[in-house]
Amino acid sequence: MRLLSTCVDERLKKGGELFFHRILERKTVKPRVLSDTMAEKKRVERWLRHKEVTMKRIIETEQRRVQTLVTGRHVLAIQDTTEINYAWNAGRHSGLGTVGNGKDAGFFMHPMLVIDALTGAGIGYAEAHLWNRTKGADKHYEKLPIEEKESYRWITTAEKSKATLSSAACVTFIGDRENDIYEYLDRIPDANTHVIVRVRCDRKLLHESTLLSGYLDQLPASGELTIKVAGDARQNRKKRKARLALKYHAVTLSRPGNCSDRFASSSITLSVVEAKEIDCPEHEEPIHWRLYTTHQITTQEEAVQLITWYCMRWLIEQV
Repeated sequence: MRLLSTCVDERLKKGGELFFHRILERKTVKPRVLSDTMAEKKRVERWLRHKEVTMKRIIETEQRRVQTLVTGRHVLAIQDTTEINYAWNAGRHSGLGTVGNGKDAGFFMHPMLVIDALTGAGIGYAEAHLWNRTKGADKHYEKLPIEEKESYRWITTAEKSKATLSSAACVTFIGDRENDIYEYLDRIPDANTHVIVRVRCDRKLLHESTLLSGYLDQLPASGELTIKVAGDARQNRKKRKARLALKYHAVTLSRPGNCSDRFASSSITLSVVEAKEIDCPEHEEPIHWRLYTTHQITTQEEAVQLITWYCMRWLIEQV
């Protein structure tokens, strides 16, 4: 029985290697395009249907691979959510919920992409959270504990990724405005783990008589930075160079009144970096980033480095 099991595992391993190699090579997941012959197509389909090929095992295999590659490195771990929409052939699938528009069939995926902080080279995935939305939002959603909200995925995905990336010299988690969650800022950072989060909430500062936006508005700019802006047809945005005015400072956030975790810290001290576009072309939305980070930012060089890391978040949009 042990010999038979070994043979099955070896066939599954080779089938998986072929499948994922072809995905990287051909940039598709369609079996007929991944295969050179009808026999290969059947081989890929048999592999996908095999009872041992589960979502859990695929993710765990990828985690083991990534774990060996991040040792001693500073890595950026970038998370975001996408939806897989099956409206075009929903009749051929069962067990699906609805996607963002509340009508089409599909599911959601929230992966954690890992890249090298120095080179920007892709390493792999530390975690991937998948779920179905099978019911509408609770009418008391805002009052629910964070553990009962869909936004809890930002915390659980980071927590599970920390275990996968434990051998890295340093991990910096990066998220967009949806990731601006007080409980996340409180729970995830540690001595080896930093966060960069784009500001969504205009939070109250502990020792100031104003909100974050008012505090930043009164600060003088420390300098400028020019970046390349990628084009995005979805947002009708053209490729361009942008001049950004930079500001940075340490701030202490007060725990918001709607924080559901009564054990959360009463305040959190972070660095905040602002990059605001100067002379934005007509018909383009000016760049205006405000970023929280647990990295200490005391010089313009450090602020520029932080913005450079945040710009790498675009990689998960491409994925």
